Amino acid sequence: MLKGSPIQIQSPRPSQLQEMRESWAAADADRKQKAKAAELQRQEDLQKGKEAISNHLISAGETSDFAEKVLAVMKDSQILKAVDATEVKSAFLEPPKHEAKRNLFQARYWESLPSGLAPLQKTAIMDMILRRHSSSELSEKVPATLIKAVVGASVEEQTGPLHCPICLEPMVSIKTSGSIDTSNVWFAKETKTEHWSNHACGHACCRGCIAAWAETGINEQKVSIKCPAAGCKYRLWDQDLEQLVSHAAFERHLEHKQADYLGHLKKTVKESPALNRWLQSHARPCPQCHVIVSRSEGCNHMMCVCGTHFCYACGFEKCKCGKRKRADIWNPRDSSP
Repeated sequence: MLKGSPIQIQSPRPSQLQEMRESWAAADADRKQKAKAAELQRQEDLQKGKEAISNHLISAGETSDFAEKVLAVMKDSQILKAVDATEVKSAFLEPPKHEAKRNLFQARYWESLPSGLAPLQKTAIMDMILRRHSSSELSEKVPATLIKAVVGASVEEQTGPLHCPICLEPMVSIKTSGSIDTSNVWFAKETKTEHWSNHACGHACCRGCIAAWAETGINEQKVSIKCPAAGCKYRLWDQDLEQLVSHAAFERHLEHKQADYLGHLKKTVKESPALNRWLQSHARPCPQCHVIVSRSEGCNHMMCVCGTHFCYACGFEKCKCGKRKRADIWNPRDSSP
């Protein structure tokens, strides 16, 4: 076994420890001094930014009180970002200006909006009012007068919240008396009970267009008729349809809903083996309403008259073409109670 001299660890001399402590203390003091100076500079820049923003708003026709409201909704980081030296970047002020106006004037103007407008129309008109007018104008003018002017301007535009999504024509007009006529506006009303809500979408259409839209859907045997607004997932409930279509059309709609397509499918498959073989080669049952759908040409993405989308190749809503085991689409289980 080799023996060597033991390793000796020498502790720093007292003078070295003192030098190290003093160096650390000096570095810490310098760091704190720089942090303090940076915070003082930040506070100075923040104060200058507030003054610049306030002067900018007042020079643009806003009141000093409104300028304070805008600054109140802005975070320090937003204020610093909105001011470059003494130059104010107006684009950075638009969101806080809009929020401040909403806080000050929303309740006052919302009460004066025509009750016949749909919720989304009211929100859009309110946004136009806040965006197009200064705080001074909003506080001085009569809400009804300003609302009528904005509605009139929106009607004159080629598109917007007051135009029907089907025919693109204005749904609202200004009468010779000066009042706003909303009698041609239709939208699904919010319906609630203790346990249920229809979750109305708030989109509006002119009455003639939505009535024709609904009746066409019924004639096409659709039991689920969606709102015509682009991208909307709301489906018209029976209480919506009953308001819109003729009594005869509504009765046809109820017949379509109550049709026992599942029973018919099971009976057909059981009683006619030859027809069953033909159907399995040339058709598919809808996975929701069980109506038999046949495709002459095209891709595998199908849409039933009830509105259900499914894969024609495998017959399922969520395609299962790649799975080896799957249920028999020609012998579905009745999920009704």
